[in-house]
Amino acid sequence: MKPFIATLLLLIVATSLSWSQDRLKQSYVDDDLSEKEAADLKNRTKQRIAELQNYLNIIPDSKRSTAEREDAVEQALLLFTNEANMEIIDRKGKRTMPVKRYFRNLLDISTGYYTHIDITQYDVAYVSDFRLGTDGNYHSTGTYYQDFKGFRGDQAVYHDRTKKDVSIRADARLNEYNEKKWTLLLGNVKARSLEVIPAN
Repeated sequence: MKPFIATLLLLIVATSLSWSQDRLKQSYVDDDLSEKEAADLKNRTKQRIAELQNYLNIIPDSKRSTAEREDAVEQALLLFTNEANMEIIDRKGKRTMPVKRYFRNLLDISTGYYTHIDITQYDVAYVSDFRLGTDGNYHSTGTYYQDFKGFRGDQAVYHDRTKKDVSIRADARLNEYNEKKWTLLLGNVKARSLEVIPAN
């Protein structure tokens, strides 16, 4: 009987320790962000959007090699969640597509109406505070402005500027050294406004 009781006690202790460790990991998600963490996440959001802009410059550039442009597509996709969509706005209105399709369209831009395009971005105008969501992750929105020029040959035939919002998801996990590590991904991109500018 005594061995049975001892085994039972060991099981209770092991279960309690496992539960405590799970609670410890969860507490890193549930606790409010420190000022440093909040500032770091906002800075990382700006860096992610800057990385996106860099890839948007490379992908449609027909002067670069196909391999370089294909690699830029793959790297750009790593910035986003798997389910992310890109909303596009022009004089015809708005339309939405998966980010992978959007990047592929940019890659094949020379087969469409434009021979090449230039996409540039202003500094990020605003990054909202990160808030804890019901999914256990932190969420924010980055607002930025994008300049688009479409060319046929050397002639600019279309020019616009759009205001865009991109959703941000950040989650923390403990590594093997019990250090908290953040993963930050871009989500859906929404086009909020459009300003068409004379191309010439």
